[in-house]
Amino acid sequence: MKQADLKPCALCNKGVLADRNIAFYRIRVTNFVADMGAINRQVGLEMLVGNPTIANVMGPDDDIAIPFSEGDCLVCMTCATTKHIGELIEIQP
Repeated sequence: MKQADLKPCALCNKGVLADRNIAFYRIRVTNFVADMGAINRQVGLEMLVGNPTIANVMGPDDDIAIPFSEGDCLVCMTCATTKHIGELIEIQP
C-alpha cells in the first residue's frame, strides 16, 4: 500500500498508525438486497421437484442476492479490537 492510499481510520478518524501499532485493516463492506423473484423461483422449483438438492442442480443458478453498494475503508488496530462492526456498516456509503 502506498502512502497516498493511507486514509484516516473510518471509526475514530485518527491515522491508522496513530496508536503506534504497526498493523491495521482494510475492510471492504458490501451491502446486498435479496432478489425475491429469484428466491421465489427457486422455492417453487424445490416444491415442484420435492428435493432442494435436485432443484439446485436443475435450476437456473440465479443470484439470490444483488449487491447495491460497496466501499473500502481503513480501520486502526485499536478500533478493530474495541469497536463493533455495526458502527462500520453505518458509516459506509
